[in-house]
Amino acid sequence: MILGKPIDCKLTALRANRTLHGRSVNRHQDVPGHNVFKGYLRPGTGDAADLFATAGTQVMAMHSGRITCIKDRDGEKCVLYIEGVKNSVDVCTVYAHLHLKDELREGMNVTQGQVIGYVGRLLNDPHLHLEVWIDGHPISAKSGKEWLKKLAQTCV
Repeated sequence: MILGKPIDCKLTALRANRTLHGRSVNRHQDVPGHNVFKGYLRPGTGDAADLFATAGTQVMAMHSGRITCIKDRDGEKCVLYIEGVKNSVDVCTVYAHLHLKDELREGMNVTQGQVIGYVGRLLNDPHLHLEVWIDGHPISAKSGKEWLKKLAQTCV
């Protein structure tokens, strides 16, 4: 399966948070968030990573699909879910800390590569929080480097 990149840059461990986190497999999908999996100080597997980028960097849909959830639209933790099917595989991508494009609404369809927003300006250290779920299972790893390697295997 080939997904598009969420931001136009080389995905490297240096650009990602070393503490993997996210909505763990133990949390319901309808609970958006930027939770730490097993806590910052406890080792474990993370479902998400933060991709650091300059505030205002374009964020693109990694695949075509339907926007199924938008939370905290005007806040610093703005979360967007896109669900779709790519090569007969169910895909859900979750993007957080976005400044969303105004015209986006729940239920709308987006296409792979379409700009869905921008890395938010409200954080001291701007970044895109990213989760990728394939057939109901998150890309998970024990390190940022391993997570990005798994992500890169799904991206063009």
